[in-house]
Amino acid sequence: AHPYPQFKKDDIILQVIPHLGVGGAERTTLEIATALLEAGATPLVCSGGGRLETEMEKMQIDCFTWNVYTKNPILIMINAIRLAFLKKKKRN
Repeated sequence: AHPYPQFKKDDIILQVIPHLGVGGAERTTLEIATALLEAGATPLVCSGGGRLETEMEKMQIDCFTWNVYTKNPILIMINAIRLAFLKKKKRN
C-alpha cells in the first residue's frame, strides 16, 4: 500500500508560512510539499521567502513570495484575496 493518500493533479494544497529559513517548521513545510507532489497533488507554498525557497523550486514546487508575515488587517485581506485568485488560476 502507498504510504500517502492518493491525490489527483487538480488537488491543490496551499501551505502558508511566514518565512522559509532553515528551522523545523520550514523543513516540515518542504517535507509536506514533497510528499504531496509524490502523492499526485499540486503543492503551493506561499511565504516571505528564505533559503528553502530555492530547494523547493529545484523540486518543481511552486513558491510565491509575499508579505504574509503581517498583522495589518488590510494586508491580511489583500493576501487572502490574492491566495484565492492564485488557487483559482492554478485550477484553470
